[in-house]
Amino acid sequence: MKNTLEELKSIELLRDLPEAQLNWLAEKATVREFNAGDVVFKKGDPIEYMDVVFEGRIVFKIEQSGQFRQ
Repeated sequence: MKNTLEELKSIELLRDLPEAQLNWLAEKATVREFNAGDVVFKKGDPIEYMDVVFEGRIVFKIEQSGQFRQ
């Protein structure tokens, strides 16, 4: 995998940010890897991170009337 700064530069929404801001983001970033089926966060968890997906995808599911919906 490329380094974090190169990955951030490859994201269209971040591409036009000044280099200093991208460097700051890369320096503060923690790369976390998950396996299929891992729970990234749950309803009610405090928001502590800004998540950027470099590879793969996140599936959001919500429980309604005892059933999980995507």
